[in-house]
Amino acid sequence: LIGLMVIACLYSFIAEWNNISMLLQGKDEYIYEVKSLFHSKNAFGLFIFIACLSCTFIIYTSNNLKYMIPCFIPLLLFTIMSGIIGCKTVLICCCLLVFMTFIYVVILTYKESKKVGTIIISILSTLVLFHTSP
Repeated sequence: LIGLMVIACLYSFIAEWNNISMLLQGKDEYIYEVKSLFHSKNAFGLFIFIACLSCTFIIYTSNNLKYMIPCFIPLLLFTIMSGIIGCKTVLICCCLLVFMTFIYVVILTYKESKKVGTIIISILSTLVLFHTSP
């Protein structure tokens, strides 16, 4: 399922690039709809969410960090694609999944190597401080 959705997302980026560029420019999302191989953007969003759940399941069930990191790439691709297609429910769910999965991996990294975990936590807190400062 993850491979099928990666192919569908890449197909959307290639075949529907005109629609994606119009949506990124702020045009009407009802005229320029990105739906890939599916009949509507909501069906595409549902399958993206199921693929995000699959990536998250793989990350949670694997005990080794070197198997977790490659699953982040499709997870981030799916989250970006859900933002582009305009399916807001899927976007919120995918962002929450990415955030919770990232926190899980940071905690797991911190347990294995306190030095790497401390560096990751300090980078994240620096990003949060710069993002929230006026």
